[in-house]
Parts: sequence; C-alpha cells; structure tokens
Amino acid sequence: MTKRRKGYSEEFQQQMIRLVRSGRTLEELGREFEPSAQAIRNWVRQAELDEGKRTDGLKSDEREELVRLRRENARQRRAGDPVKSRGLVRSGDREEVERIFTFMSIHRALFAIRAMCRVLEVSSSGYHAWCLRRKSKREAEDEKLQRRIEAIHDDLAGRTAFRGSMQSSGTRERRWGASAWPA
Repeated sequence: MTKRRKGYSEEFQQQMIRLVRSGRTLEELGREFEPSAQAIRNWVRQAELDEGKRTDGLKSDEREELVRLRRENARQRRAGDPVKSRGLVRSGDREEVERIFTFMSIHRALFAIRAMCRVLEVSSSGYHAWCLRRKSKREAEDEKLQRRIEAIHDDLAGRTAFRGSMQSSGTRERRWGASAWPA
C-alpha cells in the first residue's frame, strides 16, 4: 500500500523556501516545523528549477504535463488494444475472429501459431483461449439440430430419388407405397 503524503499549502512551502534562503538549515526547519528536511530540500530545488537557476530537472508546469500524459497513457493501456480485443471493442467481428481461429486450427500443422497470429492480427492468447473454450449450450443445441436437419434432408433426398427411379421405371405408386420407402 502506498504511503499518502500530507499536503502542505503553497503559501507554507514558499515560507519554508524563504527561510532556507535567509540562511536557516533544513534540519533546523524540519525540527521546528512538521515537514522533513528532505521535503523542504525538494521544495527549494523545485523553486530553483522554476526560476531557471537550475537545469537538472523539470519545471513545475513540465512535471504537471508529464503526470497528465502518464495518466492518459495508463488509461489507454487499461482500455486495451482495439486490434487485439476485436470481439469486445468492435461489434460484428466475432464471426470474423471465429473464422480466423478455425483457419488457424486447420493449418496449425503447416504454420506456427505465433506467425499466423502476427499475420492475421489476432492475439495468440485469444487463440489458445478459444481452443480451450467449451461449446456453449446454445452451440451444442444448434449442432444437434443441424445434424437432425441434415439427416431429414438426406432422407428426403433419398425418398425423392427412390420415387423418381420408380416412376421412371413405370412402376405405379400404389404398388410401392410408403412401406417400400427407406425408414
């Protein structure tokens, strides 16, 4: 846990700087007032930088700009890389990522996963997570339904072909009724 600094007013800091410049020692001021000698030393150093007497550090406005930019960078890092987090940031690309990962899965014997990830602009961790992910209940039900539809289609296609061959041979339908159809 980070230690929280006690904030001192700008006026108090300026008074400490004036006392140091008048000849008082940092240790003496530290004992008499609450801030440490190092805190007072830092205030004096920053005042000298701001006044242009020193050039070995950042002025206050430059320091504030640096803090602002670091916060902005941290916020952007937390937001993530929009290219790598396709499914979360951009809607509609979920199917594209699914196709990419399926392609990679099929071709993983031919190409290195990292190389394919780099070329296809997806994260390798995303691919490996996709590989380990179980199918959702909905996906499993959809696959089951798809197999059933294909079986019915194949059965109907078979019946249609059987009916067509029987009709072309001149056999009448009542002679080879429903009992003749494959089950």
